[in-house]
Amino acid sequence: MTSSKVPVGDEHDSAWKAALHSYLSSFFEFFFPEFYSQIDWSRRPRFHDRELAALAPKSRGRKGAGKRLVDLLAELRRVDSTPLLVLVHIEVQASRTEDFAKRLFFYHARILESYQKPLTTIAVLADRQPSWRPNSYTSEFWGTSIRFDFPIIKLQDYKDRIRKLESSTNPFALLVVATLYAQAAHSSSPQRLERKFELVKKMYESGMSRTQIVDFFRLVDHVMSLSPSLEREFHLKLEKYEEESVMPINLLSSIERRAMEKGLEKGLEKGRKEASLKAIRVVLEVRFERLPSNFLKQLSSMDAEKLESLLPQAATIDSLDDFIF
Repeated sequence: MTSSKVPVGDEHDSAWKAALHSYLSSFFEFFFPEFYSQIDWSRRPRFHDRELAALAPKSRGRKGAGKRLVDLLAELRRVDSTPLLVLVHIEVQASRTEDFAKRLFFYHARILESYQKPLTTIAVLADRQPSWRPNSYTSEFWGTSIRFDFPIIKLQDYKDRIRKLESSTNPFALLVVATLYAQAAHSSSPQRLERKFELVKKMYESGMSRTQIVDFFRLVDHVMSLSPSLEREFHLKLEKYEEESVMPINLLSSIERRAMEKGLEKGLEKGRKEASLKAIRVVLEVRFERLPSNFLKQLSSMDAEKLESLLPQAATIDSLDDFIF
């Protein structure tokens, strides 16, 4: 894959968090099969998102200070019925963060103190620096020492396995591929459009059910967001492919596509932000009718780049509760 600068607007972390909520068992099956077999997956995971927000440390002394981390805390049961907690941290920063392991150690300690249950912390490193692999924190002073080790998932390690992963039916295999492809080409690059289209074609040809294809497409679509013009071109290519396919899926209905395009066209003269905000509102109102005032207020606070990244999500979510800002 060729390397190029990718804008911060690609919301990889939000897509990963959404996938973890929906397919946590698949996460362990793909990345940690040895742990997967020790968990009773007949019991639904319990997520502690609200509680976690209060425990999350603030980033200090670096760009983006004060930004809340994008993490997930899940409570599971082992096969012997004993409880355990899993903290998954998604790190997508392009720059090296020297205090990363230290921050995770304090984070881990806060959660352990609060819940008093066995806890493992896992870091997903979705940055583009192959050599950056923080997986431990150590401290020693006057005979007192601490060592904190944690497993990491480095997405760059999967670059040589992309072709094989493209044919997988595990959502995290596809998410890894989509993230790496998104890092390799800008949202306005025809290269990203072609890679996204080929990946979706492989999903059609994999033998997945319609539900699986629609669900997995949402993940890929969110990570491999396209510029408005390429987005329209992508859907035209997809429509043509669906017409020729033996199993048409219709990932987006024609009314949703027309609404999205109409919103974009009417708002172009007023600028990128107004265009994207109008497009999102039109799509959501067509699908869910009236939108809550607090929802609209939060949308209006987003900048143009953020709104453009949210547009594909507006056309694919099942309900407003699934919308991830």
